[in-house]
Amino acid sequence: MRHGPLLQCIESALTQTRPPIEIVVVDASQVGMQQAKQATLDLVARHHAAGGPAVGVHYVRSEIAQHTVQWNRAVAASSADVLFLIDDDTLLHPKCAEILLAVYESDDGSVGGQPPISAVSAIEAGVWPIPDDAIARAARIERGGAQRGRGIYWFRHASFRHGRPLRSYSMNGVPLRSVRSFVGAYMTARRRDAVAEPMNEAMVLNNQEDIDVSLRWLQRGALVEVRLPLMHHLQTPRADGQIRTGWLDRFSFCLNHAHTHRKGPGGSVQRTAAVLVNHLRFIAIDVARVIVKRRVQPLIGDLRATPGVLCISIMPRRRLAAYVIERSRAARAQNMAGRPPVT
Repeated sequence: MRHGPLLQCIESALTQTRPPIEIVVVDASQVGMQQAKQATLDLVARHHAAGGPAVGVHYVRSEIAQHTVQWNRAVAASSADVLFLIDDDTLLHPKCAEILLAVYESDDGSVGGQPPISAVSAIEAGVWPIPDDAIARAARIERGGAQRGRGIYWFRHASFRHGRPLRSYSMNGVPLRSVRSFVGAYMTARRRDAVAEPMNEAMVLNNQEDIDVSLRWLQRGALVEVRLPLMHHLQTPRADGQIRTGWLDRFSFCLNHAHTHRKGPGGSVQRTAAVLVNHLRFIAIDVARVIVKRRVQPLIGDLRATPGVLCISIMPRRRLAAYVIERSRAARAQNMAGRPPVT
């Protein structure tokens, strides 16, 4: 647990125009947990003494420093109907909860030609504090993009994460788009779906667990992204032995994207083409990074993942998840045995 950013995160939650009814923290720190817990309680108490609403705090200890484990314990300890499942270094614009909760509350399953909403996210702001004019500017850009030609639509909405243009629409003036997966730092979900489809604790590497749980939520309802910059991820360096390695992170990333595309909608040929085209995109991007920034590790991850991506493109769909986990674990073991991790 990164205790400094955690207090910033909690402060941004307490200053929402729609404040939370409870805050759940799952801490796996080896040192400093009691001090962090007391600092959290003191912060919430000061906010309440200054006229803010009473907010319940649940500070839970986890013996395992693993995102999937801590995430599931947080869901189990919560009681609200809608959960903001964010990282300890994710910060929220003051109107973030108001806008996202309005999407849930306005959803009747008839907007955008899709089923009832299961989960909602927002886009990364890139700066903190998030200026109000950035939100208004993003809304204007989204409205303008919807009125332009198909070429602009493709350019704006075909992302490497999803591999094809995704339908955009609006709800009460809020620009939205349907997606197939979320970034773990920016997730919100209905509690019933988060309980029914928890994170897979067998997934111990980065860039897998968020997409895996997103795909399972997608079977229960729609995933919707608010096209406004309402959250900012500080991406603070990890602590307590949580290891992020350069090539291994990219290796896991590529396998997971292949997994996502194979499980997505469309025919078999279409899905296979999406897997291969997206992998070529990743290689091209990381070749450019080597040339411009001298960053070799992501490209190494791309190349090491290529045999696995080719296998995923033709593998029976029922075997995909197990294969991705197996390959990632084998790569992690090889990396840890062969050389010190690149942090």
